[in-house]
Amino acid sequence: MPGCKRWGLWLTLVLLSGTVGALRAAPRYTVAVLGSLPGKTSTVAFGNHSINNAGQVVGHCNLGDLSSGLYGDWFSENVAFRWSKQSGIQALPLPPGAANASGYSLNDRGQIIGLAGSSYLDMQGVLWEGGTVHTFGPLSDDTTAYPQAINNRGQIAGVSALFVDETTLGRSRPVLWDKGQIHLLPMDGYSGGQANSINASGRIAGFLQTGDPADQLHAVPVVWDPHGTVQVLETLGGDFGFAWHLNDQGQVTGMASTAAGAIEMVLWAKGKILYRGSLGGAFACLWDINNQGQAVGEAYDPDGVDHAILVENGVMYDLNDLIPPGSGRVLTGAGGINERGQIVAGSIANGEFRTVLLTPKR
Repeated sequence: MPGCKRWGLWLTLVLLSGTVGALRAAPRYTVAVLGSLPGKTSTVAFGNHSINNAGQVVGHCNLGDLSSGLYGDWFSENVAFRWSKQSGIQALPLPPGAANASGYSLNDRGQIIGLAGSSYLDMQGVLWEGGTVHTFGPLSDDTTAYPQAINNRGQIAGVSALFVDETTLGRSRPVLWDKGQIHLLPMDGYSGGQANSINASGRIAGFLQTGDPADQLHAVPVVWDPHGTVQVLETLGGDFGFAWHLNDQGQVTGMASTAAGAIEMVLWAKGKILYRGSLGGAFACLWDINNQGQAVGEAYDPDGVDHAILVENGVMYDLNDLIPPGSGRVLTGAGGINERGQIVAGSIANGEFRTVLLTPKR
């Protein structure tokens, strides 16, 4: 389902293309731990662009832990939050009738989107704006709304899905919510898909499925222009490619599989692969990119150890090597970066999972 992008990472010296940065560079970032809400054990901020240019962060807190899973019980434990340097971590109000909610993305106007529901069968989109809470649903013949990203115009890209039961996906389709209306994006004969990100001009990144409507592991990465024209991006010759985020210059981040079944992180420009890389493990992806072309993501090494990464000017860095040594924290996935270069990442210390904010030293 759309929430499947929850993997960890680590950075070793294995790279299929591109350059790996020094093992230990001078610290470039300060680290702020976002903390957690009362009664919760983990803090997760891993939506598409979960940080805005003011440094505000959104996500959710729950009872997940390292043994039972960092994301806990998605439908009974999540409390959405907004964090800022001025106010710290604060719970967002629940929609009427909802028992839980998750924050996912926000824009520079402070509009926050997320989701709420007791199962995939009744999941709805949520918009927090100016102290009010609004909900929005899927297409009329679907069961589930899954918003992914919001731009500064308030346009929301995401997914309208049909679940057969509480765990079985029947289909997913890419949609745009704009001015209170939902619009199905063109699928050009493909069986289904997902819209993952939307930039300032209304261009949308995502993927379209090539096989069964319930099968998201056979897909091509795409970009929709504001008129709905579909551009299929270059692939690595494998079964799938996913585009996750795009900046205002049209650079796109994501991942793709090779003909041999390996999964690599990918950066596209003008529809072509500009950068590809792997750490030799089971998974690698670039989740977000800013307008300076700095991309953040994650990748496994052959031993399954995971760390957060930064790709900059064709060089891959382990973000653990760019923070002050001796912090006791292991960074475990970078999901967002803003125009100031601030990075949202997961971290583990003393058995607890916390989101951290990395701020460039000046």
